[in-house]
Amino acid sequence: MERIVFENKKLVPEKLLLYGFRAENNAFVKETALMDGQFLLRCSVDGAGGVTTELIDTASEEEYVLHLVEECGGAFVAEVRQAYRAELEKLSAFCFETDHFRENQTGALTEYIVKTYGAHPEYLWEKTPNACVFRRGDNRKWFAAVLTVRRDRLGLSGNKEEEIVDFRVKPEELQALIDHERYFSGYHMNKKHWATVILNGSVPQEELFLRIDES
Repeated sequence: MERIVFENKKLVPEKLLLYGFRAENNAFVKETALMDGQFLLRCSVDGAGGVTTELIDTASEEEYVLHLVEECGGAFVAEVRQAYRAELEKLSAFCFETDHFRENQTGALTEYIVKTYGAHPEYLWEKTPNACVFRRGDNRKWFAAVLTVRRDRLGLSGNKEEEIVDFRVKPEELQALIDHERYFSGYHMNKKHWATVILNGSVPQEELFLRIDES
């Protein structure tokens, strides 16, 4: 038995059912025959995206583990290992998506925007693959952008990189909002219409959601 966490990947739960998983005891479970039925791979995916696998030898009905021992060689073990890893790669590709963000608040904000407005992140710049924008559905204008910048670019001490969100604010409200501690002038945006927040919890989640709604 092995538990796997796909690095930099985020589970898309609704895709598990499309891929043939079934709900079972607070997890999603699927059995897949490997190598013309010589083995049965049982995968269980929990809510956190962890994958637990168990490979059963159908002839003996016992768990097979040699594919997990890198020191074990031989053509047959290598074939089993290849089939096992190929199935996990397919699971990762179909049921998980690349997680571009480090901070929990960034992930929560992205999820809120997708669920509330149906606006999915657009990654427009090859040189900054973690930067994305969100557009309105009616006029395709941006209403939020998630970027990674150094603290000193915001006028703060240090050069640590922070995930930030830019969003629109009414010009008559913007100046009163900017305090250079929690709210900053829009980074790389029109500073008469945009504000920036560091996605580290300095602005509470619900407050941030309201700002996105207004944007």
